[in-house]
Amino acid sequence: MTSLCTPSAASPRSRARAALSFLLLAVVAVAQETRVGVGTWNLEFLGAAPHLRRDAPPRTADDVRAIGAKVRELGIAALAVQEICGEAPLGEVAAAAGPTWRALLGTTGSWDDGKTQQGVGFLWDDAVLELLHAEELLDLPSTLEGVPVFHRKPVTACFRHRATGADFRLVTVHFKAGQGPRNEQKRRLEAATLREWIDGLLRRPGEDPDVAVLGDFNATYGAEPEALFEAGGAMLCLDQTEPWPTIVWFDEPIDHIVIADAFAELQRGSRTVHGVRDAAARTSWRNTYSDHFPVTATLVVRGDDDPDATFARGPRGQ
Repeated sequence: MTSLCTPSAASPRSRARAALSFLLLAVVAVAQETRVGVGTWNLEFLGAAPHLRRDAPPRTADDVRAIGAKVRELGIAALAVQEICGEAPLGEVAAAAGPTWRALLGTTGSWDDGKTQQGVGFLWDDAVLELLHAEELLDLPSTLEGVPVFHRKPVTACFRHRATGADFRLVTVHFKAGQGPRNEQKRRLEAATLREWIDGLLRRPGEDPDVAVLGDFNATYGAEPEALFEAGGAMLCLDQTEPWPTIVWFDEPIDHIVIADAFAELQRGSRTVHGVRDAAARTSWRNTYSDHFPVTATLVVRGDDDPDATFARGPRGQ
């Protein structure tokens, strides 16, 4: 028997209350939802000798500040970077991005001239993301099948979003450049070896599967390394929403973001190239910034969706 003071489940009043409760819950869920941007950008010999940028004018202090301002304008919290020649110029970009931005750089990528480095690393906004730990994957081989590989060892960094507790692992890479069978072989070996390393992580009991590889792949869609990462379906390369190139020299995207399929927070349709199209604009862009365009994607986080998961650490020497 239904009390006069308690509406039945089927009454209009009850249904109205239920609908209101649902709307309130939806509003709370939306209010707690946060968007976090990540990206990758090859900064074309940042800090190296001016002649290495070929016909581009030498970078000025204003250019470095403009790069930092562009990083801030991207609206992201973490950026994988490539072609960095030293900690100092990367630190200058971080300072130009803002007082809460931080930088880290791997130790490899040095040239025989003893002056030049094509290092890889990260920039991140420490006010948004807490760096849990970072490693340079020095245990990856330097020679495979009789050819040198991983001249630039990948660097991995694990971050926690300060506001929600969501955490994830990013890996920055710069695979071998150049055309021809030998360079293609090197890229294939680098991608296959890194994919094997990631597979080992994901097989580890309790490992957090939120993993993304970002960087200069020096190859377009459908070629290796993308095909090697996507083999078996455990990882996928974010598709471009528009046919944008990621480099000024030709109309192909060679900078990519590949994610573990289980990384649900990273939105599949969010890949964006922040570039320019016509020749004059490309020249102006390169003179100030780089011969590459930044590529970004978006995470939607509400909290840590796997709070019991952890991130494996390699040897202390890394």
